[in-house]
Amino acid sequence: MQKHFSHHHGLVPVDVKAEDEMLCSGCELSLSGSAFACPHSNHRCKFYLHEFCFRLPREIQQESHPEHPLKLLPFAPYDDSAFTCNVCPRSGNAFVYNCSICQFDLHVECAFPKETVNGQVRESYTDQLRTVSEMQEALAACQLEMKIRNEGRQAALDLWDSPKKRREYYY
Repeated sequence: MQKHFSHHHGLVPVDVKAEDEMLCSGCELSLSGSAFACPHSNHRCKFYLHEFCFRLPREIQQESHPEHPLKLLPFAPYDDSAFTCNVCPRSGNAFVYNCSICQFDLHVECAFPKETVNGQVRESYTDQLRTVSEMQEALAACQLEMKIRNEGRQAALDLWDSPKKRREYYY
């Protein structure tokens, strides 16, 4: 069990499947693959983090706000705990890189944009998550196609008639 500054319980490593339809409590994006979860999540506590979000640096210097370092906070330091990102103008309710002096806020994914490393463009964190998600979607579609081929016409009719069965066949 590992402690994280953003949560009062210790967290354990888990492998999350895309069909579990969970969101990361840090970046609010879909969660799949290596992650950390609160062992009390079966009860009241629903706290999950991407491995990347678990390991985020607590303070960064960011070119979009070179005046001061930005500190990672588990939620915005405002009355409603929400913030509007100063880079992409979307709102957020989870982890935020914040400058308390200027009230400058960044989403996790906006704090780590695409960069060029040794002449090659590195995918941003968000792009990496989308790529994994797209691969999982493609795999699920292939599994569905194989299931329909193997089970024939009845499978196709079941999918047409029942959203619940459609979900079962899909996953």
